[in-house]
Amino acid sequence: MRQILEIDEFILLQNPIVGSHLIYQFTKEYYSVKNRGIKLPFSFMVLPIAFSKDFSDEIYRKSYKLGSMIKSLNNNALNWDSLPLKMKSFSEITFQSLNIAFSTSILFYDKENAELIPNSGKSIPDSSKKQDYDKMLKTARRLGHWLGNLEDEEICSYYNITF
Repeated sequence: MRQILEIDEFILLQNPIVGSHLIYQFTKEYYSVKNRGIKLPFSFMVLPIAFSKDFSDEIYRKSYKLGSMIKSLNNNALNWDSLPLKMKSFSEITFQSLNIAFSTSILFYDKENAELIPNSGKSIPDSSKKQDYDKMLKTARRLGHWLGNLEDEEICSYYNITF
């Protein structure tokens, strides 16, 4: 009997190259809202959220309004309280993704302010038309936009994270 192997694209795409693209999109969107970089620790939120099918399915279609963020945070089907643990478990791939982003110069690190800055002189074309990859990119963009409208303390409070 022939066995059919089903591949979960969300799992397959969980690699540092895709991660660097997601963190770049997140940082770029945040920068477009705030006109300044995002504090480095907040970048560790991106991959646990964007790489999660449940979170991405919830977020990628939402509007850029803060009300949509609040509705997502109030969705009881998602376990937002687990975000700090997920950030810890994704820390290695986040570090690898950041390393790729820095070495390819799509992101810069502002040591003085401890912020990630997108390189405005570079862009990454959306070459993939994969549906799940597109969801992840849209999730990262929306998350960057939402967080760009908040103060650092509000981000920590809403997402129940501490540094």
